[in-house]
Amino acid sequence: MFDKDGLVIEKTIKDNIAYMLIMVTIIIVTMITYFFKAQYVIVDVNFLKASFVLLINIVIHELGHILFFKMV
Repeated sequence: MFDKDGLVIEKTIKDNIAYMLIMVTIIIVTMITYFFKAQYVIVDVNFLKASFVLLINIVIHELGHILFFKMV
């Protein structure tokens, strides 16, 4: 019913570290702008800790993409 060769699609996907750095920079600038420009926000210690963990997770996530696609 299906041709095996017709279903195989090979595509090389490589992450670009420049795109990752630009994305992380935009996210950081957005957060900094939000913290300095927002007038009606409740910022407590837990929110700051969660934001810090989020930033670390973004870096780890993007590095995972780079390492995974370089190995494949």
